[in-house]
Amino acid sequence: MTQPYPTPPTPAQSVINWSIDTTPAVLKNIHHQEVNIVIYQRELNALASEIDGLLAQDVSFSADGTVGEILKEISTVLPPDKYPLILQDIKELLHGFKEVTHSKEFRLLLKTVKTNMCRRFHTDINDVSLL
Repeated sequence: MTQPYPTPPTPAQSVINWSIDTTPAVLKNIHHQEVNIVIYQRELNALASEIDGLLAQDVSFSADGTVGEILKEISTVLPPDKYPLILQDIKELLHGFKEVTHSKEFRLLLKTVKTNMCRRFHTDINDVSLL
């Protein structure tokens, strides 16, 4: 069952309480009162090799701060010559999230998940989370 918006901001498929599209513009739909989840369905094949490298390392990285502070800190953990695509992807996601939320500071967690993270996701007290 679809629920169209009077003036949709993107050609996203809108379904009751959620919106999905293949462009980052869909993230702005989170501001619609009737939407409580937005899915940016994106292509990750280009990142596959770097993702495999991170999975093999059992990565655990956490940082708080501005986009610039987080990018500076993560580049000390993920060498730019080894993970250029992952770092660029993180940069684009942080800037996109900044545009959507109008926040100045963020919390980034990059971790190899070996347990069910649903418990943590459902109990966090953030107004907006990017997973």
